[in-house]
Amino acid sequence: MADFLEERFCDLIRYGSSWQDDYAVQIVKTAGGQEYRSLTHPFPLRKFDVSYLLTRADTAAQLLALWHRAHGQYAGFRARCFDEWSSNGMTGTPTETDQLTKKISSTIWQLRKWYGTDGTAGASGYPYRVIYKPVSGTVKVAVNGTLVAGPGANWTVDTTTGRITLSAGVAATVVADNVRAGFEFDFMVRFGSALVIGQDYPNHRSAEGVILQEIIAP
Repeated sequence: MADFLEERFCDLIRYGSSWQDDYAVQIVKTAGGQEYRSLTHPFPLRKFDVSYLLTRADTAAQLLALWHRAHGQYAGFRARCFDEWSSNGMTGTPTETDQLTKKISSTIWQLRKWYGTDGTAGASGYPYRVIYKPVSGTVKVAVNGTLVAGPGANWTVDTTTGRITLSAGVAATVVADNVRAGFEFDFMVRFGSALVIGQDYPNHRSAEGVILQEIIAP
């Protein structure tokens, strides 16, 4: 995989910036006007536009420093979205039963966040986002609906992969893959464009098209 910087880039994703979610849908249109659509994968893909904030030279300098550390569009890094950072809705306080995790093995479980579960899913099922970058100190785990004390002897979490490791004793009590978790999380992103900064006048800078693109797989 490409390089990843375990640093959070959050100050630029604030009020005035924008973001959008999209899905990888392939659409083929026939000459007769019919459409054939296929869903490549079930993961929402977020894109941030943070151009608006580059009005001060010091802000531009911070962004430029990260751009160089990341070698432009090559390396990823963490980003905090102030509209969505929790497993409990968008910004609610996380609880241990918020989200069903994915079983990797009997002791290892991957954090996920599901979407649209307040209604009935279509044939493609509910979409979800794999959470690779939970925030340290915010993860809670429940097995069979009951909070499990930790992190510690019962379970640990790797905040660079989003994987929970249960102790053998706790893993042995799991019924019907019922391991759930709550957490705060960061988005994995990379720069999605070249970085162009305009020198408008002293101590002020402008930029257009500064895009952060979510990485859906490390």
